[in-house]
Amino acid sequence: MDNVELGSVMALSVKAGKEKAPKLKVYTASVPARFATPSIYFPQPSVSGRTASLTSFVNTYTWNVKIFHFDKLDAFNLAEHIKRYFDKKRLIIPVLGEDGEESGYYMRLSKVDIRDGDEYSKVIVFAWDSYDRYEQPDKPLLSEENPLQINGGLKNG
Repeated sequence: MDNVELGSVMALSVKAGKEKAPKLKVYTASVPARFATPSIYFPQPSVSGRTASLTSFVNTYTWNVKIFHFDKLDAFNLAEHIKRYFDKKRLIIPVLGEDGEESGYYMRLSKVDIRDGDEYSKVIVFAWDSYDRYEQPDKPLLSEENPLQINGGLKNG
């Protein structure tokens, strides 16, 4: 997965889900007609962006992850177990590297909610903001070959 934040949420969701349902099946591309239960489906998230400052922007991620089980009660219990896993961490989770190891960085989820899904399912809604910097043009470094020159100044009064 290219986005390490998505990968981190996914990996920790599966880890928590397998604590409650060891035979949890994971789907990422699509859910087959004859899907296994219990299972978890990670579709593509919704992403909206805005300016954060003069040098950065923020993307807000909303990820509706579907939990399937034998009935709605079992689906809710599994979804609640996953939600509580994140709640117990105060919604602050480690960002995992592409190798699956903790990178030393953390991210904060803004919410983890459970909503009703289709028959035999619940939806866990993960949301968070991801900040990034705009690309900046390279500035020339000062050196003896490139001295600082002031051709004008401010006028007082």
